[in-house]
Amino acid sequence: MPAPVLTAYWRVTQATNHKPRPPWFSRQAALASFLSALDRVPGPTRLVYVADGGVPAELADTVARGDEVVAVQGGSASRSYRALLGVALARTAARERGLVWFGEDDHLYRPEALVALVGAAQALPGADYFSLYTPDNAAWHADHASQPGRRGGSCGCDVGGVRWIRSWASTSTFGLRAPVLRADAALLRLCSRAGGPWDHTTVSVVQGVAPYPWRHLYDDLYLRASRASARRVLGRPVVRAGVDLLAGLRSRVWVAPEPSLATHVELGQLAAGTDWPAVAAQSSRCSTRSSTWGSSSI
Repeated sequence: MPAPVLTAYWRVTQATNHKPRPPWFSRQAALASFLSALDRVPGPTRLVYVADGGVPAELADTVARGDEVVAVQGGSASRSYRALLGVALARTAARERGLVWFGEDDHLYRPEALVALVGAAQALPGADYFSLYTPDNAAWHADHASQPGRRGGSCGCDVGGVRWIRSWASTSTFGLRAPVLRADAALLRLCSRAGGPWDHTTVSVVQGVAPYPWRHLYDDLYLRASRASARRVLGRPVVRAGVDLLAGLRSRVWVAPEPSLATHVELGQLAAGTDWPAVAAQSSRCSTRSSTWGSSSI
């Protein structure tokens, strides 16, 4: 099959969080590594920046030289993600057969990462979803009965020297085929309302596995002294039950490279096998991309 056209949505937020980051990390390095990887993809690509709350000052010059910039107002991680899905769905034509990539502003990419992604999408027509990074969430799953972890398959396929295996863990940085986005958009939105980590929920549900054991639907829901918190605690078991029931309607295949070709930059979560400080230091600080696209908002 021909190589799919890659459309990438790189999501950036004005907000910062308190996750433990290594001293060598910056969002400039994250964006530079992503653009370096995108520039290496043969054939046409499209890039859309999705800016939640605006573009941070340290990224403004780079983003201004790029493709379309779409302003959204998400606020929380899940609302920002749902806004991203809306942007992508609105720009995915009914007959489009390409590949869609969702990127976050705290991931680093090896230079060959997106080339390998497109190659896998071309060589593995039975795969629907793609990650470039597989987090190790074993410790979290061990402490949270509501979401037990699962292991990927032991067998895999070699594509251009990269081994791809079935995956059961991801962040919200992932790819999927355009027809799958159109078919699964409502389910992806619902998964993001089930409580964290809803990226694990997503990986399970789309592959036909109910993520929440019925006897633990009410576990790991933390009530705070606010009406909003009370609504979430009361509503999320209902969402979780719905997600479990809908899992039986999907049987997608989610694959990832082994070892990872990208990483979530958080202390204790860096992918093994790559000198990520070197990747951050060596990533190009500029991109050859050019575009006539403008800015918009939704």
